[in-house]
Parts: sequence; structure tokens; C-alpha cells
Amino acid sequence: MKSGDLPVFPLAPEPVRPGVAPTVRAQTHEFEEFARVTGEAEGVDVVIVNTCGFIEAAKEQSVETILEACGMKAAGRLKAVVAVGCMVRRYKDELVAEIPEVDLFMGLTELQGLIPALRERKLLPEGERVPVMERPLRVLATETPHTSFLKISEGCDHTCAFCAIPLMRGLHRSQPMNALIAEAKSLGEAGVRELNIISQYTTEEGTLAADMPDQLPEPLKMERMNELMDLQREISFDRNLNQVGSVKHLLLDRILQGDESDEEFMAIGRTEGQAIDVDGVTNLLHGAELKKGEMVRVEIVDALEYDLIGKVVA
Repeated sequence: MKSGDLPVFPLAPEPVRPGVAPTVRAQTHEFEEFARVTGEAEGVDVVIVNTCGFIEAAKEQSVETILEACGMKAAGRLKAVVAVGCMVRRYKDELVAEIPEVDLFMGLTELQGLIPALRERKLLPEGERVPVMERPLRVLATETPHTSFLKISEGCDHTCAFCAIPLMRGLHRSQPMNALIAEAKSLGEAGVRELNIISQYTTEEGTLAADMPDQLPEPLKMERMNELMDLQREISFDRNLNQVGSVKHLLLDRILQGDESDEEFMAIGRTEGQAIDVDGVTNLLHGAELKKGEMVRVEIVDALEYDLIGKVVA
């Protein structure tokens, strides 16, 4: 399980949506107790699995991760497994019936009761105050601790017939500006060099279209998808070629070592136009000694379909 799978929970929705009086405050998540949060699955008492119920592959991955955590519990490596997130909100009854090994299934609006619920089940000791749970719940990835997401809002007010986001994530609500500034400052103090501003997870391809009637045959769907992907590869390659010769700032994500080392490339990073986990990367040719999380200037010397190739310049 990866630390990046852990959720980020918005606390206070603001501004108020049109038609709602400004005096109305939507629910905030106030944690009555505190708990230490970690991105590592080993040596913990409770594993929280953040599920996704948007697309079939995400559902399968969520179930696999839950079962993996249940396996750790059965082996005595942890006390409890908690499942939260979109899939729990949508399929809670089915999950409770199918995976009884899970101690708690909780929707996003139920999380303020997590610690009391665990104590009620004797999974955490009574009366002990365990510091410190972050607000919002955020854990920096151990692989790239120099970068983090900063989530500014959650949910969506547009109840499109093909989309499940309002059903699973609720109506739109935004983080207050002062809370965002405070979180960004704390992340910077923790060593974060890059903040990726995100809102609702539209990249999760959350739609109801797959369940609509009159579906096309699967072979035809795949044929059309492949045609689109071929076209997109051409477009991406042309755009990347246009960047050859330019000089950019690059954030170094990984030094290639051991089995992943490459005779040609020494490291992998991203320029200003390459968002983590979304866009391509820039492969760095062998040259200067570098450190992960370092910001360097690179010249783009070649292009691939989705990625760039660069060398460090003074």
C-alpha cells in the first residue's frame, strides 16, 4: 500500500453556493480525539484504506488493497482495518456483507467518529491521548516527500446524468483561504518544494456512462479508444518536439539506482508543465551529481511520445 493512497479531507465548505444564505455553514470535520498518522503500513495499529468507486479498475484495486490489509490483520501485523471513501459511500451494504473482516466502513462525513469508534471496539486504549492527527488528514509520500497536493475543494454541484461525483463526493465545498495558506506554510516547513493545486478528482474518470443502456460492443469501444490514443500520441509527440532546445526548471523526483539504473539516463524529474502522476516526465542524461528534491535547470535535447529528455545546464 502506498502513502499516496491516503485521503485528504476538506474541513469547511466556503463560499456558500448560490441560493443558500451566507449564514448557513456546512458541516466541518472536528476530530474529538487525536491519532498519529503515518504513510507506512508496517508497525501500525490501524490501516485506513481510501477507496475509489468511479471505474471498474479502481474498484478492483480498492478491494485488493482492502484484502491485503485484512491479510496483514489475520497475520497479527495490525489490529484493525478501516475502509473509507467513494466506494464505501456507494456500496457500503454490499462491502459489509462481502468483507466482514473489515472492522469499520465509514463515509467521508463519518470520519470525525473514527477514533471513538475504534476505542468502542477496544482497538485503541481508552483514555490515552495520542498526538498528533493532522488537519486535514495528509501524509507526505515517502517516495517524493518534496511534492504534495493541496486540495482546495471537494464535490460538485453539477448533477450530470453520466457522472457519479455528486453521488459519491457530495455537493461542492471549498477550503477557506486562511486554512489553505496555513496548510501550504506547514507543508513548506516540512520540506515540500512543489504544491499541486487540485479540486475534485476529475482525473478519476468518474462516470455513470458504463451502466447506461444500449452499450456498444466491447471490440468497437476498444477500436475507437485505440484510434483516439493513436491520434493523441501524435499530438503529444509534436508538442514535445517543439520543446527541444528550450531551457526549463526541473524538480528532481528520482535518482535511478540498482535495478532501475539506465546506461543512458541517471534520473527522472518534471518541468513546470509536467504535473505529477498526470503528465509525462523528463529523463535526465548522465552528468552532474544530483539529489532528489533538488531544483535544477535543464536543456531539453530530445523528445519521446509522452516524455522529454534533458541534460543539466549551469
